[in-house]
Amino acid sequence: MVGEQIHRNSQTALRLRHHRREQRGGPGGGALLPRVIVGLSFHKELGVDPSKTPTGYSIVDFKAMLRKAYGLERPTAAPSGDPWDIRRKPRMLIISRKKTRAFLNERGMTDMAMSLGFDVRVAEPDATTDLAKFARLVNSADVMIGVHGAGLTNMVFLPAGAVLIQVVPMGGLDWVARDTFKKPSPDMQLKYMDYRIQADESTLSDEYPADHPVLKDPYSIHKQGWNALSKTYLDNQNVRPHLGRLRNALMDALKHLPHGRKEA
Repeated sequence: MVGEQIHRNSQTALRLRHHRREQRGGPGGGALLPRVIVGLSFHKELGVDPSKTPTGYSIVDFKAMLRKAYGLERPTAAPSGDPWDIRRKPRMLIISRKKTRAFLNERGMTDMAMSLGFDVRVAEPDATTDLAKFARLVNSADVMIGVHGAGLTNMVFLPAGAVLIQVVPMGGLDWVARDTFKKPSPDMQLKYMDYRIQADESTLSDEYPADHPVLKDPYSIHKQGWNALSKTYLDNQNVRPHLGRLRNALMDALKHLPHGRKEA
Protein backbone atom coordinates (compact mmCIF):
# COMPACT_ATOMS: atom_id res chain seq x y z
CA MET A 1 0.00 0.00 0.00
CA VAL A 2 2.77 2.47 0.90
CA GLY A 3 4.72 1.64 -2.25
CA GLU A 4 1.61 2.09 -4.37
CA GLN A 5 0.92 5.51 -2.85
CA ILE A 6 4.54 6.62 -3.39
CA HIS A 7 4.29 5.53 -7.04
CA ARG A 8 1.02 7.41 -7.54
CA ASN A 9 2.28 10.53 -5.79
CA SER A 10 5.44 10.54 -7.90
CA GLN A 11 3.28 10.38 -11.02
CA THR A 12 1.31 13.39 -9.80
CA ALA A 13 4.49 15.32 -9.02
CA LEU A 14 5.80 14.66 -12.52
CA ARG A 15 2.51 15.83 -14.02
CA LEU A 16 2.68 19.06 -12.03
CA ARG A 17 6.26 19.54 -13.21
CA HIS A 18 5.23 19.18 -16.86
CA HIS A 19 2.26 21.49 -16.26
CA ARG A 20 4.60 24.10 -14.81
CA ARG A 21 6.87 23.75 -17.86
CA GLU A 22 3.93 24.35 -20.22
CA GLN A 23 2.91 27.42 -18.24
CA ARG A 24 6.42 28.84 -18.66
CA GLY A 25 6.56 28.22 -22.38
CA GLY A 26 8.25 24.87 -22.90
CA PRO A 27 11.48 23.16 -21.91
CA GLY A 28 13.46 26.42 -21.88
CA GLY A 29 10.79 28.38 -20.07
CA GLY A 30 12.58 28.86 -16.76
CA ALA A 31 12.93 27.20 -13.39
CA LEU A 32 10.56 24.29 -12.79
CA LEU A 33 9.25 23.75 -9.29
CA PRO A 34 12.50 24.87 -7.63
CA ARG A 35 11.37 23.38 -4.35
CA VAL A 36 8.56 21.31 -2.90
CA ILE A 37 7.66 21.37 0.77
CA VAL A 38 6.29 18.08 2.05
CA GLY A 39 5.24 17.89 5.66
CA LEU A 40 3.35 15.78 8.15
CA SER A 41 0.60 18.30 8.82
CA PHE A 42 -2.79 16.57 8.60
CA HIS A 43 -5.95 18.61 8.13
CA LYS A 44 -8.60 15.95 7.59
CA GLU A 45 -9.33 12.89 5.45
CA LEU A 46 -9.13 13.82 1.76
CA GLY A 47 -9.54 17.47 2.66
CA VAL A 48 -7.84 20.80 3.10
CA ASP A 49 -8.58 23.35 5.82
CA PRO A 50 -8.19 26.74 4.06
CA SER A 51 -7.50 28.44 7.39
CA LYS A 52 -4.35 26.29 7.74
CA THR A 53 -2.91 27.05 4.30
CA PRO A 54 -0.79 30.17 3.64
CA THR A 55 -2.94 31.30 0.71
CA GLY A 56 -6.33 29.97 1.83
CA TYR A 57 -6.35 27.16 -0.72
CA SER A 58 -9.20 24.66 -0.43
CA ILE A 59 -9.74 21.16 -1.78
CA VAL A 60 -11.63 22.77 -4.68
CA ASP A 61 -8.45 24.66 -5.59
CA PHE A 62 -6.50 21.41 -5.35
CA LYS A 63 -8.96 19.71 -7.71
CA ALA A 64 -8.62 22.61 -10.14
CA MET A 65 -4.84 22.22 -10.03
CA LEU A 66 -5.17 18.50 -10.79
CA ARG A 67 -7.49 19.24 -13.72
CA LYS A 68 -4.89 21.56 -15.23
CA ALA A 69 -1.99 19.20 -14.53
CA TYR A 70 -3.75 16.22 -16.11
CA GLY A 71 -5.55 18.16 -18.85
CA LEU A 72 -9.01 17.17 -17.59
CA GLU A 73 -11.82 18.70 -19.61
CA ARG A 74 -14.80 18.76 -17.26
CA PRO A 75 -14.95 21.14 -14.30
CA THR A 76 -18.64 20.32 -13.83
CA ALA A 77 -20.93 17.38 -14.58
CA ALA A 78 -23.07 18.54 -17.49
CA PRO A 79 -24.35 16.88 -20.66
CA SER A 80 -23.02 17.76 -24.08
CA GLY A 81 -25.15 20.06 -26.21
CA ASP A 82 -24.52 17.91 -29.29
CA PRO A 83 -27.59 15.68 -29.92
CA TRP A 84 -25.34 13.06 -31.58
CA ASP A 85 -22.78 13.01 -28.78
CA ILE A 86 -22.78 9.99 -26.46
CA ARG A 87 -21.97 12.45 -23.67
CA ARG A 88 -25.64 13.43 -23.71
CA LYS A 89 -26.00 10.21 -21.73
CA PRO A 90 -24.87 10.25 -18.10
CA ARG A 91 -21.76 8.15 -17.66
CA MET A 92 -21.37 5.75 -14.75
CA LEU A 93 -17.96 4.41 -13.75
CA ILE A 94 -17.85 1.18 -11.77
CA ILE A 95 -14.65 0.86 -9.74
CA SER A 96 -13.91 -2.83 -10.04
CA ARG A 97 -12.02 -4.97 -7.53
CA LYS A 98 -10.77 -8.50 -7.98
CA LYS A 99 -9.12 -9.58 -4.71
CA THR A 100 -11.41 -8.40 -1.89
CA ARG A 101 -14.72 -6.56 -1.71
CA ALA A 102 -15.36 -7.46 -5.33
CA PHE A 103 -18.69 -7.06 -7.12
CA LEU A 104 -19.77 -10.61 -7.98
CA ASN A 105 -22.55 -9.45 -10.31
CA GLU A 106 -20.69 -6.73 -12.18
CA ARG A 107 -22.18 -7.76 -15.52
CA GLY A 108 -25.71 -7.57 -14.15
CA MET A 109 -24.99 -4.18 -12.58
CA THR A 110 -23.70 -2.91 -15.91
CA ASP A 111 -26.70 -4.16 -17.89
CA MET A 112 -29.14 -2.73 -15.36
CA ALA A 113 -27.44 0.69 -15.39
CA MET A 114 -27.46 0.71 -19.19
CA SER A 115 -31.21 0.03 -19.11
CA LEU A 116 -31.57 3.28 -17.14
CA GLY A 117 -29.76 5.19 -19.86
CA PHE A 118 -26.25 5.23 -18.43
CA ASP A 119 -23.15 4.95 -20.56
CA VAL A 120 -21.27 2.48 -18.34
CA ARG A 121 -17.54 2.02 -17.95
CA VAL A 122 -15.81 -0.52 -15.68
CA ALA A 123 -12.20 -0.09 -14.55
CA GLU A 124 -9.88 -1.40 -11.85
CA PRO A 125 -7.05 0.96 -10.85
CA ASP A 126 -3.86 -0.54 -9.43
CA ALA A 127 -0.20 0.34 -9.00
CA THR A 128 0.48 -0.15 -12.72
CA THR A 129 -2.42 2.00 -13.94
CA ASP A 130 -1.61 4.98 -16.16
CA LEU A 131 -2.83 7.61 -13.71
CA ALA A 132 -3.27 10.31 -16.37
CA LYS A 133 -5.46 8.05 -18.49
CA PHE A 134 -7.44 6.89 -15.47
CA ALA A 135 -7.91 10.48 -14.27
CA ARG A 136 -9.46 11.35 -17.64
CA LEU A 137 -11.81 8.38 -17.34
CA VAL A 138 -12.93 9.41 -13.85
CA ASN A 139 -13.37 13.01 -14.97
CA SER A 140 -15.65 11.81 -17.77
CA ALA A 141 -17.99 10.18 -15.24
CA ASP A 142 -21.15 11.68 -13.79
CA VAL A 143 -21.61 8.85 -11.29
CA MET A 144 -18.83 6.79 -9.75
CA ILE A 145 -19.68 3.71 -7.71
CA GLY A 146 -17.40 1.36 -5.84
CA VAL A 147 -17.03 -0.70 -2.70
CA HIS A 148 -15.23 1.04 0.17
CA GLY A 149 -11.53 1.11 -0.59
CA ALA A 150 -8.60 3.06 -1.98
CA GLY A 151 -10.10 3.17 -5.48
CA LEU A 152 -12.64 5.72 -4.31
CA THR A 153 -9.90 8.26 -3.59
CA ASN A 154 -10.06 8.93 -7.33
CA MET A 155 -13.08 11.06 -6.45
CA VAL A 156 -10.64 13.98 -6.59
CA PHE A 157 -10.86 13.76 -10.40
CA LEU A 158 -14.68 13.82 -10.55
CA PRO A 159 -16.26 17.01 -11.92
CA ALA A 160 -18.25 19.20 -9.54
CA GLY A 161 -21.85 18.05 -9.30
CA ALA A 162 -21.02 14.39 -9.93
CA VAL A 163 -22.40 11.67 -7.67
CA LEU A 164 -20.21 9.36 -5.59
CA ILE A 165 -21.87 6.12 -4.46
CA GLN A 166 -19.92 4.25 -1.81
CA VAL A 167 -20.96 0.63 -1.38
CA VAL A 168 -20.48 -0.07 2.32
CA PRO A 169 -19.73 -3.72 3.17
CA MET A 170 -21.75 -5.27 5.95
CA GLY A 171 -20.19 -5.30 9.39
CA GLY A 172 -21.05 -2.03 11.14
CA LEU A 173 -18.65 -0.05 8.95
CA ASP A 174 -20.74 3.11 8.66
CA TRP A 175 -18.24 5.10 10.70
CA VAL A 176 -15.37 4.05 8.43
CA ALA A 177 -17.37 4.95 5.33
CA ARG A 178 -18.42 8.28 6.83
CA ASP A 179 -14.97 9.44 7.85
CA THR A 180 -13.16 8.39 4.67
CA PHE A 181 -15.46 9.36 1.81
CA LYS A 182 -18.78 10.78 3.00
CA LYS A 183 -17.37 13.75 4.91
CA PRO A 184 -14.96 14.89 2.16
CA SER A 185 -17.61 14.82 -0.58
CA PRO A 186 -19.43 18.14 0.05
CA ASP A 187 -16.15 20.09 0.16
CA MET A 188 -15.30 18.57 -3.23
CA GLN A 189 -18.70 19.73 -4.53
CA LEU A 190 -19.86 16.14 -4.98
CA LYS A 191 -23.18 14.58 -4.14
CA TYR A 192 -22.62 11.61 -1.84
CA MET A 193 -24.77 8.50 -1.58
CA ASP A 194 -24.12 5.18 0.05
CA TYR A 195 -25.43 1.70 -0.53
CA ARG A 196 -25.23 -0.47 2.57
CA ILE A 197 -24.73 -4.15 1.90
CA GLN A 198 -27.21 -6.41 3.65
CA ALA A 199 -26.38 -9.88 4.93
CA ASP A 200 -27.92 -11.69 1.95
CA GLU A 201 -25.85 -9.51 -0.41
CA SER A 202 -22.58 -10.51 1.25
CA THR A 203 -20.49 -13.65 0.82
CA LEU A 204 -20.18 -13.70 4.61
CA SER A 205 -23.68 -15.16 4.69
CA ASP A 206 -22.32 -18.11 2.72
CA GLU A 207 -19.50 -18.69 5.21
CA TYR A 208 -21.27 -18.26 8.55
CA PRO A 209 -24.57 -19.50 9.99
CA ALA A 210 -27.28 -16.87 10.39
CA ASP A 211 -26.85 -16.71 14.18
CA HIS A 212 -23.05 -16.25 14.07
CA PRO A 213 -21.70 -13.06 15.71
CA VAL A 214 -20.07 -12.03 12.41
CA LEU A 215 -23.57 -11.60 10.99
CA LYS A 216 -25.67 -10.92 14.08
CA ASP A 217 -23.31 -8.87 16.25
CA PRO A 218 -20.58 -7.12 14.22
CA TYR A 219 -19.65 -4.92 17.16
CA SER A 220 -18.48 -7.98 19.08
CA ILE A 221 -15.91 -8.36 16.29
CA HIS A 222 -15.07 -4.64 16.50
CA LYS A 223 -14.23 -5.08 20.18
CA GLN A 224 -11.47 -7.50 19.20
CA GLY A 225 -9.60 -4.65 17.52
CA TRP A 226 -8.94 -3.30 14.05
CA ASN A 227 -7.08 -6.41 12.84
CA ALA A 228 -10.06 -8.66 13.55
CA LEU A 229 -12.49 -6.14 12.03
CA SER A 230 -10.39 -5.66 8.91
CA LYS A 231 -9.70 -9.35 8.38
CA THR A 232 -13.38 -10.27 8.75
CA TYR A 233 -15.23 -7.48 6.97
CA LEU A 234 -12.70 -5.89 4.61
CA ASP A 235 -10.33 -8.68 3.60
CA ASN A 236 -12.77 -11.58 3.54
CA GLN A 237 -15.94 -10.21 1.97
CA ASN A 238 -17.28 -9.89 -1.56
CA VAL A 239 -20.65 -8.40 -2.43
CA ARG A 240 -23.59 -9.02 -4.73
CA PRO A 241 -25.91 -5.98 -4.61
CA HIS A 242 -29.60 -6.65 -5.25
CA LEU A 243 -30.20 -5.19 -8.68
CA GLY A 244 -33.64 -3.93 -7.65
CA ARG A 245 -32.26 -2.01 -4.67
CA LEU A 246 -29.34 -0.74 -6.69
CA ARG A 247 -31.65 0.35 -9.49
CA ASN A 248 -33.54 2.55 -7.03
CA ALA A 249 -30.27 4.08 -5.86
CA LEU A 250 -29.18 4.84 -9.42
CA MET A 251 -32.55 6.41 -10.18
CA ASP A 252 -32.01 8.68 -7.18
CA ALA A 253 -28.53 9.51 -8.46
CA LEU A 254 -29.99 10.53 -11.82
CA LYS A 255 -32.19 13.09 -10.08
CA HIS A 256 -29.06 14.94 -8.96
CA LEU A 257 -27.67 15.22 -12.50
CA PRO A 258 -28.58 17.73 -15.24
CA HIS A 259 -29.07 14.71 -17.53
CA GLY A 260 -31.96 13.47 -15.40
CA ARG A 261 -33.86 16.73 -15.09
CA LYS A 262 -36.77 17.53 -17.32
CA GLU A 263 -36.43 20.76 -19.23
CA ALA A 264 -39.24 23.27 -18.77
